[in-house]
Amino acid sequence: MNFKSFFALCFFIALINAHASAHEEVSISNDGNFVNLKSNKSESHQCRLKGSDSKNAPKYKAVRLSFDRSAVLLDNAEYLAVADIKKCEAKRLKPLRVAPKAGLLADINLSSGIYISLDVVGLTPLSFLATVSKIKSDKNLFKLPGAYRVGGRLSLLQKYGFSFSEIKPPIISRDGRYVSVGGAPDCSPDAFPGVWKIDGGKRVIFERDGIEDIGKKCNALFQ
Repeated sequence: MNFKSFFALCFFIALINAHASAHEEVSISNDGNFVNLKSNKSESHQCRLKGSDSKNAPKYKAVRLSFDRSAVLLDNAEYLAVADIKKCEAKRLKPLRVAPKAGLLADINLSSGIYISLDVVGLTPLSFLATVSKIKSDKNLFKLPGAYRVGGRLSLLQKYGFSFSEIKPPIISRDGRYVSVGGAPDCSPDAFPGVWKIDGGKRVIFERDGIEDIGKKCNALFQ
């Protein structure tokens, strides 16, 4: 792992509780071999990760729930389906990778088959570009400013890099129709990178008319 990847990984470990809810909590054992899922119904599930006893197996340090709570995101480009954790019993679960060349996994929506991954393009400040793609694919669904382009010149990639608050990471709407790759949804005309609509590959822009609260209207897309 190079310095840039290590720096980004440290940042993502700080996002462990970013998608936490009162309904479910997820954690990883100290040795990185078990994932634990607890719900507010006093249900508890523990699953051993397949291959975790191998010397070369990755030792996961952080896990968190996806925004729609359908998956557990590991601290790289891998994930586990919550449904599989709840029925794992004595079986070992194999972490799944969203795509062969995906960057750092920021969010995933299993019902729509969409994920967001981030690639680091700058360190001072730490900045990213986003890939929004179908699971198992590396092809970016967007060509907007803020979207990662394979083979792009670093200077151009850095021009459109963005940052976000660690308490408001990138998210996919629960219906899988919208993404907010820069964290907290912002549909205002001057927002960057803003909210993107999957169907059509365009930005979602709500004009100010002095009456309607566009912040509430924008947030409603992710409810």
